[in-house]
Amino acid sequence: MSSSFIGRLGAAGAIAYGVMEIVGDNLSTTTDSTQTPKQIAAYFAANPATPSTWAGIYIESLGLFALLIFSAYIWSIGRDRAGGALLAVLALSAGIVQTAAMLAAEPAKIAAFYRGAQGLDPQVLASLQDMNNSLFYLGFMPQALLAAAAGGLAIRTGIFPAWLGWAGLVVAIAMLASIAAPPDSNLHTQANVVFFLWLTVTGGMLLWRAPKNAPSYSKVPATV
Repeated sequence: MSSSFIGRLGAAGAIAYGVMEIVGDNLSTTTDSTQTPKQIAAYFAANPATPSTWAGIYIESLGLFALLIFSAYIWSIGRDRAGGALLAVLALSAGIVQTAAMLAAEPAKIAAFYRGAQGLDPQVLASLQDMNNSLFYLGFMPQALLAAAAGGLAIRTGIFPAWLGWAGLVVAIAMLASIAAPPDSNLHTQANVVFFLWLTVTGGMLLWRAPKNAPSYSKVPATV
């Protein structure tokens, strides 16, 4: 495969992640943790899993690998640029942590849907719901790190426009701030949507105007 194709695949991962997460979540929507255990149990009893539910969980999980591909792409185009090595590693690390954290959240969601319609104890069911939601909120931290690291790379190295890099820093701050919002607040959803929009614009910009390759450290002659 050519490097240009791999680059397009990496940039497209940013767009695919947001789309797949929104579609997957809408197909496998759960209730929120502000409800009582009995209310949560009643929700899952009244909304048993369907084929579309399982498809949604699969799409949501698969979308995480699109984010991982994007973060690896950011690392590949930023690691050899002056002042970009650390930020590139942080972007890749954030993608890895986010993928791992969100994949870890899925078993609780699967168990809640699978056992919720079979009369699982409400307190246990509520705990599964809380685990899934908690990992979702904590996932804002690596997403914020990814936005900040990629944004910093853009500002320092020009891999995409600096204004979009500054926007990434603002998105990172908004995501970190939203974690402290009450569970029944809509700020979590709004912050996540803003992150998806920033990713989409960034991915689109990189698809439209991919940065030129920087010379590899291994190819730079050593000085005596």
